[in-house]
Amino acid sequence: MKLTIIQQRLLISSCIAITYFLMALVALEFATTNSVTIFWPSSGIALAALIRFGKRYAMGVFIGALAAGVYVGHPLITSLTIALGNTLEP
Repeated sequence: MKLTIIQQRLLISSCIAITYFLMALVALEFATTNSVTIFWPSSGIALAALIRFGKRYAMGVFIGALAAGVYVGHPLITSLTIALGNTLEP
């Protein structure tokens, strides 16, 4: 079965978001306080994804970063701000 362009983009964006979120969880295992860590492989995932697939997949990075912020327990506005910064970073 061949996927449409929209389905392909949704699949790729979902994979980026899930990978970003999982790598954030790995990094948070090394956190010293709350969510402060010197190890953030999610930035590398975001950079590689946007270089490989283009900026149209930035929403995947945003969703993954937002999910990580909410998971940590930040308020929604804080999570949105952090997700925006993490998306604009690469």
